[in-house]
Amino acid sequence: MADDPNTVLDDALLEVTVALETMSTGLQEGLKDLSDLNLRPESHNAVTDVVAQHGRRVILLTRARDAIQALLSDGYPKHDAHEVEQVIYDDLAEQQRTIGLAVAHFKPKERATALGLTAGTVQPKQ
Repeated sequence: MADDPNTVLDDALLEVTVALETMSTGLQEGLKDLSDLNLRPESHNAVTDVVAQHGRRVILLTRARDAIQALLSDGYPKHDAHEVEQVIYDDLAEQQRTIGLAVAHFKPKERATALGLTAGTVQPKQ
């Protein structure tokens, strides 16, 4: 199922991992070698820009991979109710009840249904 969060995250993790492997296998070394050549200044600047972009992408992909792995390790997407002692549950339920009573003393203002604007007469330009 395409919308299954586990499948989506697993697919994203695979994509990020493959991208990191692709970027690591030779590309970094090739970019470094290219930047070491006797290039014209504008060519060297262009290569330097690509090296910097590559470095940023490696960092971002690494962070994305780590974040996805952390989410999966934390049990995502499951978010089950937490078991607590009965006294804690009773306290929370009482707070919910009293907050419900307080909220019942508020109501939203009515929305405007019309602006009630009346256009004046058109005045010719002078």
